[in-house]
Amino acid sequence: MASDIHNTETSLNSNEFNTLKFLFRIGNDISSNKPGNFSQYAPFFMNFSTTTKINIDIISEWIGNLIYAGPSTSNFNFSVNFDSDDMVSLKNLSKCVTIKEGINDRILKIAHCEDSYIYINSNVIHLKISNCQNCTIVVAAVNKITSIDKCDNCNICVATNYLRISNSIDTNVYSYSVNEPILFGDNRGVILAPHNVYFDDLLTNLKISKISYNSLHCSNFMNPINMNSVSEIDTFQIMQPKDFSILVTPFTVTSTSLNYLSLTPKEYSDVIIERDNIFKNIQKMIKDANFNEEQEKAFHVAVQGYFREWMVSTGSIKAMTDIVKMIDLGGANMNTFNSNFDSNK
Repeated sequence: MASDIHNTETSLNSNEFNTLKFLFRIGNDISSNKPGNFSQYAPFFMNFSTTTKINIDIISEWIGNLIYAGPSTSNFNFSVNFDSDDMVSLKNLSKCVTIKEGINDRILKIAHCEDSYIYINSNVIHLKISNCQNCTIVVAAVNKITSIDKCDNCNICVATNYLRISNSIDTNVYSYSVNEPILFGDNRGVILAPHNVYFDDLLTNLKISKISYNSLHCSNFMNPINMNSVSEIDTFQIMQPKDFSILVTPFTVTSTSLNYLSLTPKEYSDVIIERDNIFKNIQKMIKDANFNEEQEKAFHVAVQGYFREWMVSTGSIKAMTDIVKMIDLGGANMNTFNSNFDSNK
């Protein structure tokens, strides 16, 4: 946050200090009933000019006391709440499909999950994803910070105000973020891409989370702030439009128009439209071919064979199998479905 970050004696003025406010819930100003500046609650800024610098040790101690002592011991209209009611944790999920809704206005932590598909149709305050392997994770909207740490071979899609990625390997992050993503730590093979999901509640979740829409924000993933010590080639790559695809979620979609990709840059959504047109042309060619019964059977066998081969080679068969099993068990009303089945079946 400091303008003099290379100075070993780091200090902040009130304007720099105010940038920390996105980390906390701040009460409204009494006179205007609008969110106040963070610095107005700090005693060391009250009687000084905006250029006065305060040592980071003093600031850290004050914030630490508020967090650990709680608001009851503070004279300021400021609170940091980490009660169990405010937090939802998903931990140690393995080989399962998890669908959650109605956890709005919570802090969400997803940790130590593997080989799982996690879909969250809610607007949460903070999101932390850590130590996950081979997972697909979709979270509708995050009001403040999304933190991705120590993830390996994951696909993560999120709309958020702030996004930071650290110490992750071979992970695809599909994002719409109001601010440029921040990369730090030891990232390797991270691929940054545009937001790639849509369902009916998505825009409502964005509005509630106060995530502003601007077409320029759709391309923020292309301009990350890279703080890694290794080269950018090793750290991350930007996904090319030809490699972009839509991730299907289990949530309700009533729109039939591809214009719903409002969080995706045009050059990427155009690729999806082009693929859709190719698909429709192939459908028409098949219809116009007027196969007889034998030809139709042979065609079905060929298509199913190639499709099955594609699903196995890309790993898509696992998600399909798990979701089908969940549906068979009445999964529409289940939060979690465990698929610990014999790998030989």
